[in-house]
Amino acid sequence: MIREAVPGDESALDAWLSASPATTMFLRGNLRDHGLAGSDHPHASRYILHEGPGGIAGVAALTNGGNAMAMGAHDDAALWQGFVRHFAGRPIVALTGAPEPVRALRGALAIPPDAVSLDRLDPQYLLTIDEMRDPGAAVIRSPGPGDRALLADWFRGYEAEAVGTAPGRAAEVGARRAEAAIAPGSRIRLLTEDGAPVAMAGFNAHLPDIVQVGGVWTPPALRRAGRAGRLIAAMLREAARGGVRQATLFAASPGAARVYERIGFRRIGDYAILLMSDPVTIGAPR
Repeated sequence: MIREAVPGDESALDAWLSASPATTMFLRGNLRDHGLAGSDHPHASRYILHEGPGGIAGVAALTNGGNAMAMGAHDDAALWQGFVRHFAGRPIVALTGAPEPVRALRGALAIPPDAVSLDRLDPQYLLTIDEMRDPGAAVIRSPGPGDRALLADWFRGYEAEAVGTAPGRAAEVGARRAEAAIAPGSRIRLLTEDGAPVAMAGFNAHLPDIVQVGGVWTPPALRRAGRAGRLIAAMLREAARGGVRQATLFAASPGAARVYERIGFRRIGDYAILLMSDPVTIGAPR
């Protein structure tokens, strides 16, 4: 049976997603932060379930912001077609998840190649924090209003380099992300040396058992000195004090992968990231 998740499904849905913790961080994080009761937050999501005799067998979700996420058997045509039916007329701007379900959902959505601005498989890594190798001491802090301009520039650079965002759009996204980074409750942290910020990173998703590291950025002139590794390690030690035991992340480049491997992250597979150049309307004739 294909149906939309409703209030009361939270426990069963989280339990099913938790069986694949590294590839369901966005799905679980959005569920925990925004629930199923309906919210206008950009990350609040609607979840489509495929239920069989043994319970949930597949999940696909769409955020208010147009990000689609897939988790299920690649040949689960009923789930992918159900997603298209449920969300017909809604815009989609991104599709992420394990490679096979993303490929299957992309096929059901019939996304044309010329609508895609980024189609990439990033190596995915996992770390048990107790097994992390110590890269050295670090002083980290949360950003504040005085960091706004610096963060806007750093996020602009991150968007351009790691995501391939066009210059004008990268500056716009950078400014918006800088505002979010200095807001109360931000999960962004800065590495400082002699009081000056030299690198940034954050948690894209934070759950009781596992965190997802993202937005790792060191300005080019300050690279190859171990700063990113020290920052991530300090952030993970901080998270571990709150009970987190594992961390996952995606490597956008071979250089980034080497940084993560040096502190103990091990590769567990790939993660698919598909970004649209412009929003694509679900179910629209192609």
